[in-house]
Amino acid sequence: MILIYIYSFILFCFSSFIYASGTVEVHNADTVTSQIVTHKDTDKSYMVTGGAIVGLLKEMVNFDIDGSGIVFHRKTGKLFVKNTPQNHLLIQDILKKMRSHKHRQVLIETRIIEVYSFKGVDIGVDWDKIARNGRHGTAGSLNFAPGSWGETPLNPLNQLNLSYKLLSGANALDITLKALEKDGKINTLSSPKIICFNNQRANIKIEESTDYVSKLTSNTVYTNNNSNVHNSADIDTAVEGIVLDVTPTINTDEQTITLDLHPSVVELVSLNPVNLGRGGTIRVPKYIRRSADTTVSLKDGGTVVLGGLVKRTQSDEIKKVPVLGEIPIIKNLFRSKTTYEKKSNLIIFITAKIIDL
Repeated sequence: MILIYIYSFILFCFSSFIYASGTVEVHNADTVTSQIVTHKDTDKSYMVTGGAIVGLLKEMVNFDIDGSGIVFHRKTGKLFVKNTPQNHLLIQDILKKMRSHKHRQVLIETRIIEVYSFKGVDIGVDWDKIARNGRHGTAGSLNFAPGSWGETPLNPLNQLNLSYKLLSGANALDITLKALEKDGKINTLSSPKIICFNNQRANIKIEESTDYVSKLTSNTVYTNNNSNVHNSADIDTAVEGIVLDVTPTINTDEQTITLDLHPSVVELVSLNPVNLGRGGTIRVPKYIRRSADTTVSLKDGGTVVLGGLVKRTQSDEIKKVPVLGEIPIIKNLFRSKTTYEKKSNLIIFITAKIIDL
């Protein structure tokens, strides 16, 4: 006997099922977010989204029976299933496991620092040193698309390599920071903390804004045989910086957390002038955008470190004799200008902790 069930989603879980023997009134519901599920009959773990739930259930439940079927309706967040009563019990068991994590929350602690030095001093992240001092860790790497960031920013074929390290141990984070302090100067840019529900995306940004003229409008007004031109400008904002999307998922062992990481970098290279003739000059921003995706698992309270965002800049330092260094014509005789090449390495520490409501 084939029965039709409509499984209703609410945020973070599958909330209920409705038996369908004829006309069915479907209640309002939202779509399901990511979940990790392990079924008792298999040792596989699955990262599940609303669209992927169909494939998951087809692998776990027999849908080769004549008349059976499964459809996910994305707009309403409903899962329509036709199968035997025994298989519906199995489906309910799978969805129940997904519901078991709905009241859990995760504390995401982020510390974003910049390690910098001047020319001649290496500021690369020494992961081996961190591993020795932090006792525990696992290394890996992420590759960004070619761009102007990296150890050779002027080489268009250079790739930005984003490295990561897993830290564990009570004092691993503090020890790592002390190790980095020995390699160069540290500037803490931000230390945000976010509490989010299990499988809820957290968004962390460090951005800088630059205003520029994006549009000029000229209007000619005629009065008493005279003409006056009035110009108006539209001001836009160019934004650059680091954006980090983190989605935590508490694993079924209740002791580890899987982090879905999506770091992205937006660099404002220049504001290129565009001459409009008599209409004036506007600016057009030129960006370089980089992004990557990775998934890492760490222990409850563990820390993952992202590093490798190395950037070079040049700065000028002027030393001068008071008063004499300001007098026109002769001022250059009493001042000196030194150009320094500055390298900075942006390092992101992400600590995840499970919180029970």
